[in-house]
Order: sequence, then C-alpha cells, then structure tokens
Amino acid sequence: MKILIAGSGAIGTVYGTQLAKHGHSVDVLAHGVRTEQIQRTGLLTADVISGVTDDVSVSVVSGDSEELYDLVLISVKVDQIDSVCANLRQISGAPDFLFFGNNPAGRRGLPDDLPGSIHLGFPGVGGELQGDRVAYMRIPGQPTTLEKGNGAYLKEFSTILKAAGFPVAQTSDIDGWLAYHGVFIGAVSSALYRCGCNATALAANRDLLTLMCRSIEEGFRALEHEGIRGLPRNLRILHQPALRTFAVWYWARAMKSPVGEHCFAAHCRHAEPEMQSLAQDALQRFEHTERTENLRLLFGRGEVGFDSPPTIPRGPEEATVTDETKATKGSESDPPASTNSARRVPTDSVADIDHIVGHWTDLRREGVERQVEAEAERHQFLENFRAITDSVIRPAMQAAVDRLGKDGGGGLIEERGEAPMHRPRIILWMSLDGNIAGTPRQDLNPYLQLDADVGRRRIDVWEGDMWEKEGASRATSPLELGDVSTESVTTRILDILRRAATHGVPA
Repeated sequence: MKILIAGSGAIGTVYGTQLAKHGHSVDVLAHGVRTEQIQRTGLLTADVISGVTDDVSVSVVSGDSEELYDLVLISVKVDQIDSVCANLRQISGAPDFLFFGNNPAGRRGLPDDLPGSIHLGFPGVGGELQGDRVAYMRIPGQPTTLEKGNGAYLKEFSTILKAAGFPVAQTSDIDGWLAYHGVFIGAVSSALYRCGCNATALAANRDLLTLMCRSIEEGFRALEHEGIRGLPRNLRILHQPALRTFAVWYWARAMKSPVGEHCFAAHCRHAEPEMQSLAQDALQRFEHTERTENLRLLFGRGEVGFDSPPTIPRGPEEATVTDETKATKGSESDPPASTNSARRVPTDSVADIDHIVGHWTDLRREGVERQVEAEAERHQFLENFRAITDSVIRPAMQAAVDRLGKDGGGGLIEERGEAPMHRPRIILWMSLDGNIAGTPRQDLNPYLQLDADVGRRRIDVWEGDMWEKEGASRATSPLELGDVSTESVTTRILDILRRAATHGVPA
C-alpha cells in the first residue's frame, strides 16, 4: 500500500512506523518543525514495556503532492481536523481516509468534501515524544478499534496491525463508540487536570476518582437514553453504580501503573485544547439532561477552580449519616431500636425478602467484580505476551532463521494475533536444506510453536522435528512468562534441529 500520514505526533508516528516496518510505502504530510525533524531522522519509536525500538525511513511531502495514495491516516487532535483537511482536499485519486482519534461528533464532525471514502477508528496506544523518539505502550483493554465493513485497504491495515502484535477490534457503530469514548476520556482528563496532570496524585485522591467514576456513569446513562449504541463492553461492565467502589480501586491501580502516565497523563499535558473541547461538547450535549450533576461539576472545572477539591453530590442512597442517626441506627444486622420499651413493634412478615434480594444483589456484584478483574488480568497477560514476543521470542527466532540461511537452510516466522476462536501464536518453521517452498507443514518441517493460553496464563509449546518424512510432532511442557528468555528459546530451537538432523541420513 501507499500511505500518507497526516499528523505525526505520537499516534501517527507509532502506526506509520508499523506500516513502514512491514514493507509499505509511507509518506508524512509536512506541517512544521516536527516533520522537519522526521525528514532528518525518519520515524523513531520505543515500546516502553518491551524496550523494543524501531527506526524507519519515510518521505515528507507537501499538501499539493501529486502522489496517489491508497490510505490516508489522519491522526490529529479533534481541534485540528479542519486545518489538516484543508491540505487534503486537493489530494490526487480517491483514497480511503481514516480519521484516527477523538471525535465524539463522529461523521457529523467531519468535512464531506474530501476526494475519497471516509472511515473512522481509534488507536490502541498511548505515548509522547521524548526528544526525537516517541515512547509508547499498547493500552491494556483498548485494542485498535475500526468500524466493520471497511474497504480492502482498511482490512489490509488491520491485518498488518495484528501481525505486528497490535490487537484490533471492530464495531458496527463507530460513531456511538466515539461518543462514549469522548465522555470517558473527558472525565479522566478533567480529573487529571485537577491534579496537575499527575497520574500518581490522581491515584491517591479517592474522592476525585469517585467523582470521575460518577461522571462516567452519568454520561453513559445519558447517551443510552438518547438511544446511542456502541458502548465498549469492558467500560459498560466496569462503570455501573453497583461496581463504583471497584471502579475507583481499578483506576487507582491503573493510574499508579505506566498506563496512567503514558496512556492518559502525557496526552493531557500535550492536548489540553482537545480535552477542553471534549469536556465542552459533553457539557453542551447534557446541558438539560437530568442526573448529570457530577459530570457538570467535573467537566466545568473552570467554575470550581483548577486545583480545588471537589464537593461530590451524593444521591439519596448515600446520604451522609449524622452523629444523631449513628447513635440510633446501630449495625445493619441489629434489630431496630425502640425509643419506647412499652410500644409494641409490629412483625414484618415479608422482611426476609429484603435479605433475599440483598443477598442476590451482593452475589451479582461480586460476580461482575470477578469478571472485570479477570478481564483486566486477561488483557495484562496478552500485553505481557506481546511484549515478550517483541523483545525476546521473535528476535531469537529471527537469529535462527538468519543463521540457517547462511548455512544453506531456511526458515520463516509466522504470527497470528488474537481472534475469535483463536489464540495469539508465533511459529518458527525451519528447513535444513534450502528455503521453505510452499506452505510449511508440521509433517514436513521442523518447527517451534508458542501459543498464548489466556485462560491458564501460560504459554503452550508445540514442537516437531519432522524432516525427510521422519520424526515426530508433540506438545511439550508449557512455559510461564517468567521462564521465557533468549537462552530458553534458543535452546529449544537447537534441540529440535539436532533431532531433525538425524533423519533422512542414509544407513
């Protein structure tokens, strides 16, 4: 594909690098100092989790370039869309335009006079420019999101990302997805601005996290009442009133982790106009919507002061208990106290219903909490598997391929990202004599296969030493993530090759 990147901040740089790294021709639209630097250095990235760095060469072109592009990736802030589109209206041909970022208005907020088809999506990484290099990480629980039914070039884009270890999800309602995400990131950014964009400080402020979670709940509920669809499943589960305590704990933990800095705080520091735009969009949209007082308080931070602690409005179910009521209320398990021992207290014949329903509610809440926590652990395992694949497994396999080629043999690496009914997988196929012709097979080629077993949080290992119609294929002992090293992967490869080299030898 021939691709133009319009917007070479953190997102454009990361995705442009992956496209170029996988053999596609990438140009960057000129726009000032940043692209002057790219003209000198190319696109430079560093994965802060795995430590893997990538450097790729690209061309910087002006808006009046006559190049024909298949895909134009527009990765600019929402307040910059109009200005960048002014440079794209004269583009040659009819490419696919992928608007790739915050845009709660969806297609309504985009120009309709671009010379090609319009598509929407959202990145699954966060990061910032550090010197000449973008430091980034993949966001746990947030895959790169694209709309279903895209054209051939968008499908190829998705395939490239999956091959690179970037999870990809598709939604049938990307406009709704972006509206919900606008509320979500508007609440998170507004909370961070109250803490000076310090994620660790936000993690320690439970009152502010509670206000943030209440605001998200209110915004989601208001959009649902408007009939807006597309709410991501993980956010729907996490942000419901019954799980608010868990959500506060979850975000406190996230904000203390690298996710807080690289995926949220860094962007807030560099994109305050965009974050203000998201907050204002929500305030205007819900101006007359009932039960959005927490959202209006948090998003309207200019009215209450940048650093002032919020006073959280409480619903009737969480009214403050006064000293007087504490004195008379007792524990919830105690029977109501009588102020007149002579008064007869009537028996409530259906009181057990309260306990039955309460017990069911507790069980349901605990079940959802376990589900959310398991989902978080699942995404963390997948993120760790991708990181160790990038930093250890793939380089060790590539070293074996290179040496086999040098010695007259051959090899190739096959990868598969997560998909319905399929686990993430990486396979090294090998040949002792020449390159691999056609499709490699377990009954023909020595191989080492590593599968991410998400359910058991381990790596399942399959290996085979078939060569010259001799040998075997088998499952071997699984690996824990902590057991994977360059030495352990290389040792398994050498053992497979030693066994394969004993086959097909004349007696």
